[in-house]
Amino acid sequence: MIARVICAATGRDRVAIPALLAACDTIAALRGITGQDIGRLMAGTGWKPSQWREGGGRVRGFIAPDVTVKEPDRAELTTVRV
Repeated sequence: MIARVICAATGRDRVAIPALLAACDTIAALRGITGQDIGRLMAGTGWKPSQWREGGGRVRGFIAPDVTVKEPDRAELTTVRV
């Protein structure tokens, strides 16, 4: 959930591990979490581990899972009055 909030706030489809660590430090129950912990927590959630260049350096983090929006079935949108 924290990763989704960061992505929404930044308007990007990825989140860096340092940003996740900083966000976790602001929540008392998550203080002390490590990068390895984040990797274990993100495994199996659909977020893909990735690395990219930012500000001349390499950044490690996660790319958000693909979200596909399904068009509603037109039959579901029809209202019938009797």
